[in-house]
Amino acid sequence: MWAAVIAEDDDAERLAADLAATLPDALVRRVGDVVHVAVPARVDLRQALGRIATGRPTGIGISVRPGALAVSLRQATSALAVSRLSNEVVVATDVASSRLILSHAPGAILQSYADAILGPLDASDQPEQLLATLSTFLESNGAYEVAAQALHVHRHTMRNRIARIEHIAGKRLDTAQDRFELWLALRVRDLTRVEGAPAAN
Repeated sequence: MWAAVIAEDDDAERLAADLAATLPDALVRRVGDVVHVAVPARVDLRQALGRIATGRPTGIGISVRPGALAVSLRQATSALAVSRLSNEVVVATDVASSRLILSHAPGAILQSYADAILGPLDASDQPEQLLATLSTFLESNGAYEVAAQALHVHRHTMRNRIARIEHIAGKRLDTAQDRFELWLALRVRDLTRVEGAPAAN
């Protein structure tokens, strides 16, 4: 089964009735100004809601076993919050993306974060080389051999560059938190380049 939560400020009771009539196998309830609906996994919930609940903020959870329906409902409720911002139907799997989070965070704050984390590397005597090395290393999941091959350098050169990056940035790439912070800063920079401007406010 999977669940959806649809916001309806005008007439949630009527929307609930329409959903119950249109989706005979559905479980439907109204909670204030939102409607909860759960249907069997075989039902194309996104398509059904596209016909019945067009233009309304809607969050959809993942498909789960019947005993875990509360999980799908919780995901749908969280996805509804994103749907209210984006004015689109949002499925929980769509939210499981760093790009979505970054695109909704204030651009100036993200840019400030990236500049603070990457600033020491930007100020080094070889910023482009070190940033490219860092990016490749992180995308290679910290595998020196793989990163060295991708950059066409010897593995010892790769190790030396990573040691230099750690020294300059004041980070340790063998710790999850430091790796994440550097990866996130690079991701912000990537989005800025792709979109031609800082992430949207």
